[in-house]
Amino acid sequence: MSVRRIALRLVVALALAAGTAGMAQAEAKAPACPPPGGGACYFLWTDTDGNQHVDSNPDTTLCYQSPQTISGANHTSRRVYLYGDRDCQGSALKFVDPGLSWRDSGTVLWSYSFTGR
Repeated sequence: MSVRRIALRLVVALALAAGTAGMAQAEAKAPACPPPGGGACYFLWTDTDGNQHVDSNPDTTLCYQSPQTISGANHTSRRVYLYGDRDCQGSALKFVDPGLSWRDSGTVLWSYSFTGR
């Protein structure tokens, strides 16, 4: 076998090993469900018009848009961070721990995620 082939196989093997390690780390993240005490897993939010919205089994790696949010309830097993912009950037303005709810019509929020900044 040529040195070039051996080097290519080594590069491919290292790339596959790095990808496998990355997948193992992704799977190690704590899921948002089940919530404390079991039951349905969801994040409920209410907009300024009084309409309620439910995101069931939310993904902990995503930023969810929640336009004009003024209240809600966290029925997951993870802390939810609430943002004043549409893309979960900057610092979270509020957070809601598992099993808790909030209402604040004076602070309008636009997105949420499970990772605080």
